[in-house]
Amino acid sequence: MELSSFNINHGFTEAVVRGLRCGFLSPEEYRRLASCDALEDMRSALEETDYGTFLQDEPSPLLVSTIGKKCYEKLADEFQYLKAQTVEPLTTFMDFIAREKMIDNVIMIIQGALNNKAPAELAEKVHPLGVFEGMKVIISETFDVQGGFDDVYRIFLVDTPIGPYFEEHLKNANRDKDEMARAGVESSEVSGILTKQDLEIMKATLKKAWLEDFHGFCMSQGGTTAEVMGNMLKQEADFRVLLVTMNALNTELSTETKLKTRNSLYPNFGYLYPEGVHSLSKVWNDTTVRAAL
Repeated sequence: MELSSFNINHGFTEAVVRGLRCGFLSPEEYRRLASCDALEDMRSALEETDYGTFLQDEPSPLLVSTIGKKCYEKLADEFQYLKAQTVEPLTTFMDFIAREKMIDNVIMIIQGALNNKAPAELAEKVHPLGVFEGMKVIISETFDVQGGFDDVYRIFLVDTPIGPYFEEHLKNANRDKDEMARAGVESSEVSGILTKQDLEIMKATLKKAWLEDFHGFCMSQGGTTAEVMGNMLKQEADFRVLLVTMNALNTELSTETKLKTRNSLYPNFGYLYPEGVHSLSKVWNDTTVRAAL
C-alpha cells in the first residue's frame, strides 16, 4: 500500500536522486584523478564530470582546504535543491539529516566565542549543510562574539530546529545533582553555563537527543522507512555508545564518580540496548570493555 501513492508525492524527487547518482565519479575517472601529479591537474581531470565547474572560479594555486570546502558546498547546494522538491514527511526527514551538521556548527561557534575567535575564522569552519537562519548574524564582522551570548542563545533556540535539544541540555547543566530540571534558563545565565561546560560532553548530549528524535520519527512512519532507517540508526546508536565509551577511557569520565555522566550520553535504543549498554555502563578500562563486549 505504501507504494500505491509513492509517485504522486515522491516520484520527481526520486528522479532527481537517480539523476544525481549518475553524476558519481566512475572507476576510470578515479584512476584519472589518482594519476594527477599536482592539485592543479584536478581541474582538467574533472572537466568532463559533474564536478567540472565547481573549481573553475578558484585562483591558483589550489589548496586542499579549498577543494574540500567546494565539495561540501556542492553537496549542500544539491541537498537544498533536492529538499525543495519534497513534500512531507520527506521534508522533515531531510531536516533531520541536516540537524547533525547544525549541531557541529553550534559547537564550533560556541568554542569560537569562548576563545574570542574572529568571525571570519568561524565562517571558514562552517559546514554548509548545517547552515541555519541567524548564522550570518553571528559570523558577521559587526557581531560581538565574546560578549554576544544573549544573541547566540536566542538564535540557537529560536532560529534552529535543534533549539529544543540545546535548551534541554542547558536546563540539565544548570541544576544540581539533586535538583529537578528548571522550567527554563535565563539568557543572562547562558555565558556562565557554557563557560563551565565541557563542549565535547555538550556535543555528545545534543547528538544523542538528535539521534533519539530521528529514530522516533522514522519509527512513526512505519513500513520500509522504519525497517531500513531503523536498522541504520540502531547501528549509528551502537557506534555512539562505543565511541563515548572508548573516548572516556583514561579520563575523568571513566572514574566511579563520573560514570553516571558518561552513561547519560548513551542513546536509549540500538542493537546493544539494553543488555549490552548495561554491561558497558560499568566499564572503566580496556579489559572491562572487552569483557562487556
